[in-house]
Amino acid sequence: MKLEPSDWISIASVVIALSAMGVAIWQGYVSRKHNILSVRPRLQVHLDGRNGIVLTLQNHGLGPAIVKGFSIKYAGEEIVNPKADPYLEIFKSLDVDPFEKGFQYEFHLPFEETTYVPGQNKRLLEIIPIKDTCDDQVLLKICEGIRVEIDYTCMYEDKEFSCRG
Repeated sequence: MKLEPSDWISIASVVIALSAMGVAIWQGYVSRKHNILSVRPRLQVHLDGRNGIVLTLQNHGLGPAIVKGFSIKYAGEEIVNPKADPYLEIFKSLDVDPFEKGFQYEFHLPFEETTYVPGQNKRLLEIIPIKDTCDDQVLLKICEGIRVEIDYTCMYEDKEFSCRG
């Protein structure tokens, strides 16, 4: 059987059409992958112990971070997804009444589904010495022992990340 020129043209058209479809599918896959990477959040926790204690959460990524879990660790004890003041327990473990010893503190707890937008800074904990009699050793012990962990995802919710500090 001999193929006519019109048959060759038809075969070439089918090959070109299938190639174009393959390239379009590949381009869609690569484009989606790029879009996911371009909105990935990057949470970081910073601890500053120079003048009291300031524990800050920052989103250095390009997309919003959606919290999936939060825990605080101190001296081997872990408090997962606290609903009340977890830092009072740290003072109790040090046998210190923060108000009697001259400390004032404020805190923020990231609950599940809390969203942090790109560039946002949030203070998780701030302990301020308000008296000359405050114990610097207490601040040092807290700085050395406190750790936080935040599990989060991006808006595509395709992958979970973890931030420790």
